[in-house]
Amino acid sequence: MQRPAARQLDVTVSASARNATALRGAFRRWVDSFLDEDAADDLTVAVYEALANAADHAFVGKPAPGVIRLRTDITDGEIIITVSDNGCWRSPTDSGGYRGRGLALIHQLATEAHVTPSPYGTTVRLRHRLCAGQDGQVA
Repeated sequence: MQRPAARQLDVTVSASARNATALRGAFRRWVDSFLDEDAADDLTVAVYEALANAADHAFVGKPAPGVIRLRTDITDGEIIITVSDNGCWRSPTDSGGYRGRGLALIHQLATEAHVTPSPYGTTVRLRHRLCAGQDGQVA
């Protein structure tokens, strides 16, 4: 019998590319308990894009690194994912096609995605609808 995964994940780390990668791995291990491989792949890419954006862009020009928080929850048949930072919002720029597809990917790969900048940081909230039987409960 497989043990059900925790219904929540809540981790805060200093903002760095290395920590964004570590959070991606933690998220993937968590989401594997609830979704099939293809859906877990898609959602992991969306979450990593939000994490990488925070690590790469939110703290440019700041003297010390800030923090990134990854929080997940399952409620009302959905996975709710929040990636937040305490940095500054930077509007996307035209990189000539080399970069700049992260937000588009996030919106494409999640059921719903909202990006909310504020004076206190940026919050990316993703929702992914679970199919019947994808609630992590063992029958």
